[in-house]
Amino acid sequence: METPHDLPRDVRISHIQVGEPFPLDALDRLRAAASRVDEVVYDEGPVNDIEDTTRRQLFEFALDTIADDPDHALLNPGLLDLVIASSFVSAAFDLDDLRTVRDALARLDADEVSGRVTDVRLYLLTRDEMLDFVVGDEIGST
Repeated sequence: METPHDLPRDVRISHIQVGEPFPLDALDRLRAAASRVDEVVYDEGPVNDIEDTTRRQLFEFALDTIADDPDHALLNPGLLDLVIASSFVSAAFDLDDLRTVRDALARLDADEVSGRVTDVRLYLLTRDEMLDFVVGDEIGST
């Protein structure tokens, strides 16, 4: 019988998902759609409906940068709502993918400060690998 000490280093020995997994496949398809264009052209109607000038300018900026920085833009639930409400001329985003990612973000509260754990992975590390990875206070004195 193989024991944990017999496993090769840097090997994941356990992976537990807590709750529903994040739909990375949908997010990857949205990223791919954004990467196929130099500029995302959108219907400005929903943006113009935002009464707060500062908020409207922030959304305009975010919409304008979807093609350049999809990793941040496509993880903004408010921006996804705006994209869903807009009719896009380029970067033909799949509405189901947009809704799936937006809904997943809502489930996660889209707030890293909340501390909600969604995924736990356990790796076998040597003492030196562990010390390289963590801050000493996390595991006691080194």
